[in-house]
Amino acid sequence: MEQRDYTGAMAKFEEAAVKNSANPVFANNAGFAYYKMGKFEESLYWFNKTIEVDPGRAVAYLNLGDSLAKLNRNAEARKAYAKYLELAPESKAASEVKKKLDALPPSP
Repeated sequence: MEQRDYTGAMAKFEEAAVKNSANPVFANNAGFAYYKMGKFEESLYWFNKTIEVDPGRAVAYLNLGDSLAKLNRNAEARKAYAKYLELAPESKAASEVKKKLDALPPSP
């Protein structure tokens, strides 16, 4: 990922996630690689997989919220961001996530 080879990174992280299904880091990183490639639907699978393995992994909710926001699934993005803030209220990213939450259009 450091070389911005998201396709290569995604393939390696997917493989690692399948082999190490109990380790949420690989699934989250696979989702992030998909996100960076603009494949937001595909990223959702991996972020949800991360949350399934580790429901307390705050960054997965942030990433999930970002993908959902890109897909204009604002009500779901709002829930994901709120869960992130619940799990990591004092994190470095908390103020940025609050801004993202506030910037989402209201749900119908």
